[in-house]
Amino acid sequence: MKSTALAIFVKTPGISPLKTRLKKDLDPQLVDELYQFFCHKIESVAKSCSLDSFWCVSEEQSAQTEDYWGSLPRIYQGQGDLQKKLNSVYNQLKSHYKTIIFIGSDMPHISTKILNDAVSSMNYHNAVFGPAEDGGFYLSCLSNKHPDDIFSGVNYSSDTTLKELSLKLPGNLFLEKSYDIDTITDLKKLIKEYGIDYFPETLRHKLTQLE
Repeated sequence: MKSTALAIFVKTPGISPLKTRLKKDLDPQLVDELYQFFCHKIESVAKSCSLDSFWCVSEEQSAQTEDYWGSLPRIYQGQGDLQKKLNSVYNQLKSHYKTIIFIGSDMPHISTKILNDAVSSMNYHNAVFGPAEDGGFYLSCLSNKHPDDIFSGVNYSSDTTLKELSLKLPGNLFLEKSYDIDTITDLKKLIKEYGIDYFPETLRHKLTQLE
């Protein structure tokens, strides 16, 4: 059995709605460009770690072709709400990997250190979480020993999401708290923390107004 899989949950621009809260305040085309940049940054970090990384794609048709997500192996998330999709990916990977890490595409500033810390901490803990400032999580790391429906029975997109899930997995560890980029306030925070040069030149002039 292999060691660790990294499951990166993504949606395909132009097919599925994405970053809807950001699109309330920014041009939708700009948001799609930002999303592609976020995914590129996360992919770069993933490839720098000794993990088997997968794009976990929201749309079945996108998961079956290399047209958009060809840079990594692809897994279809399955149908249903988020808990069903998390369970689906978990069950697709648990028979092949001892440990599965789940992240989304909302945190381009995730680091190699965070991913490596999650993996190494699994030697001493039942589960590892990256707490998000909104009460959710930007990372969850589980062994393959849990029930097939381990992500069920949790209120997602809630300020109690992490608390509810962590109660199902006692003996867990919390990594450093961070934030997803869901709103224009989050994006401004990212720009302030990392600077405008963090972004590719094609985006910088479009974002200078937010500095």
